[in-house]
Amino acid sequence: MLIINNEDVAALLTMADCIRVQQDAFSKIPYGGAIHRPRIDVYMPCDRPDGYYRWSTMEGANNGYMAIRMKSDVITWPRGADGNWTEEWDRSAMQAVRGAWMERDETYRQRRRTGVTPNTPVRSVDGEDEN
Repeated sequence: MLIINNEDVAALLTMADCIRVQQDAFSKIPYGGAIHRPRIDVYMPCDRPDGYYRWSTMEGANNGYMAIRMKSDVITWPRGADGNWTEEWDRSAMQAVRGAWMERDETYRQRRRTGVTPNTPVRSVDGEDEN
């Protein structure tokens, strides 16, 4: 087993290498040549009154190698002057707690790129944000 961290990855791989192997792996998924499980985030309260502890994992296999990405961090949602979360952050928190991350509000939709549909290769995204 080999354990590497973000600094190891940055020292060993170029962005071009990462894109190339990701593209290769994703192209094999429909035929069973590679597999993956999208990231799952688990949230729980923490000692910070403005945050939640988040544990995230995702796995994949390609070319005889199996990998898991694990991430542990604290997510904070800023509060307004009155001490409450903004309405937008409150909606986001409730969506995360329910596991409804696909539900997006108008603010998210306003930040989308023009003409980009799901599964558009990032190198194909050209142009400015809608707003």
